[in-house]
Amino acid sequence: MARLRRNLTMKISEVQVVPLQIKYPTVRSFGRHALTHGDNILVRVLTDDGFDGIGEAVSRPYIYGESQVSIVHAIQEWFAPRLIGRSPFDTAAIDWDLDGVAGNPAAKAAIDMALVELQAKAAGQPTFRFLGGFQDHVDLSWILTYAPPEELADEASRRYSQGYRCFKVKVGPDEHADAQRMEALRSVLGDDVRIYVDANATFERWSAVKRMDALEESGVSFIEDPIAAVDFEGRRWLGKSSTLPMLADESAKDLDEIDRELTSGGCQLISIKIFRCGLRGANAILARIAASNATAVIGGQGETTVGALIGSHFAAASRLTTQLPAELSGALRYDFDILEGGITFSDGRINLSNSPGYGITLDWDVVESLQVPVWSSGVGSVAAPTNVGWQSVRGIHR
Repeated sequence: MARLRRNLTMKISEVQVVPLQIKYPTVRSFGRHALTHGDNILVRVLTDDGFDGIGEAVSRPYIYGESQVSIVHAIQEWFAPRLIGRSPFDTAAIDWDLDGVAGNPAAKAAIDMALVELQAKAAGQPTFRFLGGFQDHVDLSWILTYAPPEELADEASRRYSQGYRCFKVKVGPDEHADAQRMEALRSVLGDDVRIYVDANATFERWSAVKRMDALEESGVSFIEDPIAAVDFEGRRWLGKSSTLPMLADESAKDLDEIDRELTSGGCQLISIKIFRCGLRGANAILARIAASNATAVIGGQGETTVGALIGSHFAAASRLTTQLPAELSGALRYDFDILEGGITFSDGRINLSNSPGYGITLDWDVVESLQVPVWSSGVGSVAAPTNVGWQSVRGIHR
């Protein structure tokens, strides 16, 4: 009881960041974008009695309007001063304060991840148990990007041997090429493996029904973002014209958009990305999904294994988030791991430990090799590039 009372009186004492540049092993192509690297930020929130929590922000300026520099600046200049001196349990009051600054969803999401871990550690529980504890592992899907059919089939075969039984395939405007890819995949995977596709809004509305029907005939389970996110009427029409279920991602970034998609028939599945809504925001989305008898898919966003582990804790916590494999395998493509000892992966799944919080210990040699300087404007001044280690509003700490 004494420990509980002490935990309830803890105060946030410091907020730290580390900006990273993650070089992708291959170019990530989707829709109109081709990425060679990721601009990520690790965020750490500390309390006055020694507890800490970690989160990860992922820069996606073409979706959320945030850059690595803007995320670092927002946390250091706007959000950290609103957090320091507050109880990490006062999340409703903290949300109200942070929402006094518009936008910045990735920065706010990373802070939320850190606060949830703080609470789990204070309770002495692994985060997946703190959030509900449905199971202690998460099945993963493997994402196959644009490639010739033979290369795609070879990669799918290798991942199948590692235990993956669900594959997400990028498709695009070339109908013939997509048909060849699907045929090649089925030839090596058989009919028992789940395959779904992501069009990244590259289909035209007038031909989308034909494309979707053809994909369904080839054994595709559902399609993500077939047409533009802004084409609300088009998605509603597709929902009535094709029997292939639709997964909403970029058209369902917040609760208002999700409500619109679910009530209009524009989708039957919702992609939940903790990197744009945090864990508590994701729980609010889950409530909407459950009320609509829809299905959740836990999506990835170019995260490191830190973010993959955080997402896995959320995905393992409830029945609704374990119905389909999570899209958190992207970090397993890297030839490095910023977690000391690596992530625990086997048979196509991430296995979670019973350590309090997320069970994260950073490998600082790897972190330092990825850290980059970030110039950020301060109030009335310009800050120098960050040094190695955690950058805090109170200085550099290790």
